[in-house]
Amino acid sequence: MIIRDKGEIYEVEMFHVVNIGKQNPILAFKEYLNTIEKEFDKEINSTFYSLATGQPKVQATQSHVILPD
Repeated sequence: MIIRDKGEIYEVEMFHVVNIGKQNPILAFKEYLNTIEKEFDKEINSTFYSLATGQPKVQATQSHVILPD
């Protein structure tokens, strides 16, 4: 996932192929969505912390990157 800071908005670009089991595919996909939501939240919070404190931005996860426009 690439998150671009466009000033007024964030642009999110996703390149995910998701393999889910056949036993309970809806539950498995919901769990996947919850996981990426948590990772997105970590990256946004890390960005806001960096802006508020003036410290350098530290990437919070390996699967998401926030790029300046």
